[in-house]
Amino acid sequence: MSEGTATVQAVLMPVTTISIATKGSMAGGKVAPLAQQLTSPATLPGSVIRIENVDVRVYSEATTYTIAATAGAGGSISPSGRVVVNEGASQTFTITPYSNYSIYDVKVDGVSQGRITSYTFSNVTGNHTIEATFSYTGGSSGGGKDSQGSSSSGSGSTVIIIPPAADNPDSETQAEIKVPVTVDGNNNVTAEVTRQMVINAINKAQAEAEKNGYGQNGIILVLAIEKEGKVTGAVNVNLPKEVQEAIIANNITTTVIVVDNPDIRLSMDIETVKEINRQG
Repeated sequence: MSEGTATVQAVLMPVTTISIATKGSMAGGKVAPLAQQLTSPATLPGSVIRIENVDVRVYSEATTYTIAATAGAGGSISPSGRVVVNEGASQTFTITPYSNYSIYDVKVDGVSQGRITSYTFSNVTGNHTIEATFSYTGGSSGGGKDSQGSSSSGSGSTVIIIPPAADNPDSETQAEIKVPVTVDGNNNVTAEVTRQMVINAINKAQAEAEKNGYGQNGIILVLAIEKEGKVTGAVNVNLPKEVQEAIIANNITTTVIVVDNPDIRLSMDIETVKEINRQG
């Protein structure tokens, strides 16, 4: 709220209406405290009262905008919630992961900014959003089952656990495996998905989901085939029968195969995996 001064002259005549005239612009503002002391319009008795050159404060409302700041499970953003910012001002947000978590992504107005720890909105002239998500990086594993009903650990691959987003708490926990690849002499890529790496990812995802109260939401398994930008020929993803059976045994609702270059995304529900397994 900005403020300034203006000169007001009020002439009160017998049996007339109070008239307040201002010298200077009052557009969009309000007069105080004179407006609180005198009621206008009003009638007066037969005497004459003259009030001249009264200095009053003139207030005008500052323009403000809102930045909606949210954080998913596994970390915090500060400040959070609906943060009010004056037009033209700046506002900085700090993103902090909890123990056993790392920053997965920070989105500003829906656009990914990467794994940053802070972000500043400068010269704010509109409403904005900022959302932080986190991935699980450590801790104890749960009791995911393979086709023989046992558990396994150690996959030789990177696993990233992504909890449900703050604005969609009923969604599944995502277990993403960075599947290693080999390239032959003809630039053909082969990705070998093993039962061990799948069970390890499922265990971590289930433990994380149970800890945060999302256990009933289910698990999505993502197999990320990263070729590191290499131009290649064919892309072969091997999903052996024992991997299929591990997916079925743990009731993984959706399995997604993602290739980074070219961008390919293949999604299979559990019924599709069962059919592939049956035909194999």
